[in-house]
Amino acid sequence: MHQGETYTAKEYAAKVEWSARQIVRLDADIIGFQEIWHRDSLVDVFGQAGLADQYELITCDKAGMAVGLAVRCPMQIQHTAWIWHFPPNLVLRKRPPFEPGQPDYCLQMDIDRFSRPVLHVEVRPYAGHDIAVYVGHLKSKLGIRLDVDELDSIKAEAAVIGRAMAGLRRTAEAAALRIMINDRMRASAIPVVLMGDFNDEPRSDAMEILSGTAPYQLHSVAELPRVSGGLQQPVYTHLHDGQPLALDYIFVSEHFSPVSAMRQWMFDGVRIYSDHLAGNNTASSDHGLLRANFHYQPLIR
Repeated sequence: MHQGETYTAKEYAAKVEWSARQIVRLDADIIGFQEIWHRDSLVDVFGQAGLADQYELITCDKAGMAVGLAVRCPMQIQHTAWIWHFPPNLVLRKRPPFEPGQPDYCLQMDIDRFSRPVLHVEVRPYAGHDIAVYVGHLKSKLGIRLDVDELDSIKAEAAVIGRAMAGLRRTAEAAALRIMINDRMRASAIPVVLMGDFNDEPRSDAMEILSGTAPYQLHSVAELPRVSGGLQQPVYTHLHDGQPLALDYIFVSEHFSPVSAMRQWMFDGVRIYSDHLAGNNTASSDHGLLRANFHYQPLIR
């Protein structure tokens, strides 16, 4: 279901069947999901896949469309939190310059909530330390529809303003998510995984903000070096007007980098499943699937 539309029973069954096949194909221990409207639908998918008793599912019942997570047993979930509000130390304000001749970057943004809540789960894996997993879904590039009060006076420029507002919100959400992760990483040296549909391309401001800088930098798995050598496959997870785009990501902390002195998990490569994007199967997703493989192999010092 999306924007008031509903599936027929036949369409729903086809969607569940296609999704179940993808779960089986991924064969992953931790799976992040986007745009979940109803928990029962995800339960149906895992039941169709024959995996109902092999995963613990985490969904939000209060957000309408939201993200979700599946964790394979016997991995243990230690902590779960749905984060709606920006951290208090994110201040999007710049006052006018004090000195003449200085650029006027005066800015005030009254944004204090995510458009969709962020999921934070701490997982105890088969081996090694707990892992902090974040699943997010940032605002898309689709322009925000203006309220009637503003629309009446600026209707001719509504598309421009709506697109600008979408970009500002997406970037602000990226900053809020990054600050939250910084705070968690300062609190302890916990490995971090961040995944989701972030609706922007790899070198965009929003993705650079999410990546961050040392010592708390996160790395896109699509750009991690493989010890075994060889080129990573081209990454695109969405088609827009026939143009391939990378909008979906898995970011990891230094603990997952094969060339880091902090390594705990060895990177075995990434796989992108995007062959369905060029097809006409209405039961499929309009986004590709990413799978990153790691095995526990701490660096011996």
